[in-house]
Amino acid sequence: MNVVLYHAGSPIPDYLKICVKQIRHYSPDIPIYLITDQKVTTSDVQLDVHVYQLHELDVQIGEVDYFRGEDPLWKQSLFRFFYIKALMNGIFIDNVIHFDNDVLVYSPIELIINDINHLIDEKGLDLAITMHKPEECVCGMMYINNASSLDIVCDYLLKLVKLGKHELEVRLGHMPHEMRLLGLIQNKLKPFIVLPSLPKDVDKIWDEVEMTYHSTGLYDPSSYGQFIGGTHANGGKDAGTVHPDSKTRTVDAFIVADLIRVMFDPRVDLFPRVYERNGNWHKIHNLHIHSKQLEKYKTYK
Repeated sequence: MNVVLYHAGSPIPDYLKICVKQIRHYSPDIPIYLITDQKVTTSDVQLDVHVYQLHELDVQIGEVDYFRGEDPLWKQSLFRFFYIKALMNGIFIDNVIHFDNDVLVYSPIELIINDINHLIDEKGLDLAITMHKPEECVCGMMYINNASSLDIVCDYLLKLVKLGKHELEVRLGHMPHEMRLLGLIQNKLKPFIVLPSLPKDVDKIWDEVEMTYHSTGLYDPSSYGQFIGGTHANGGKDAGTVHPDSKTRTVDAFIVADLIRVMFDPRVDLFPRVYERNGNWHKIHNLHIHSKQLEKYKTYK
């Protein structure tokens, strides 16, 4: 069991360090790998992380002008999958969890992987991911069984970007960033198990102590963390609200309709929860903190 993180194009941000510390809080011994193009020392991440530079990995992408003139973030967000695959091949690791660097986990990685493996066993697929819209996948949480599991995704991504940005904008009707391209692949080829994000997606378990039902847990694509922590553009000041641009996302629509409530105070709570109207609650294994203010929602001291 392993965690692979990716950061390129700018200095290592402080929130990535908090992300790593939070992983270590729950999984002290889990191997964590960081793929980057930045010079990184142990003091940068302040914890035991194995660092691999982009140039050390065997990635053959070729010349693609798809991202010319665009924010470099879109290129790095897309090409990370090729580097993750190369790392897994190069050092022979499997059972990998990957997520964006502004994610906090609230469960041991070992527990998360075991939970996802139950879904893998049921559905016979080697990849799992969170989706925040029917047409968009997002790495709030991603599971990769082995390097070859990514073949279908990487091959199709490369095929898509070689069509060019204009052609993809015509097909998608939007800017074709990696979330929409992954969504297109999912809707066409179904390589991913979609991780449960809402109470309706999971089986309920009776809790004899609390005398209520809950589940093995939910996974945040981006909505719960944005609701709790606010947006980056507003400096987190809009915490506790659903941003107008997000109301069409699956989880956000349930929050707006008052079908679920999200509760988390890191001063007293061990983890965030989603409550249904009938009082049943569900643990959220992770929060995707859009505001990047991870220090407010960490649970380690």
